[in-house]
Amino acid sequence: VTQLFELSKLGDFFGILDLLDHLEQEDIELRPFLVKLRLLAKKFDENQIEKLLRPHLPKDHSEYLQM
Repeated sequence: VTQLFELSKLGDFFGILDLLDHLEQEDIELRPFLVKLRLLAKKFDENQIEKLLRPHLPKDHSEYLQM
């Protein structure tokens, strides 16, 4: 989640899509969540991606939680 959030902050939507492909191969149970993220990445919707990811960030990344 942290890596996806960081890619979003950079505006690296192709990096997000590549990572989503990898994650989907690793854990099929994530598919519904990844589908939502993929749709947002294809729309280049940085704000909604970050909004979706923020609740799932580890607590040690509190600098992202305040953005």
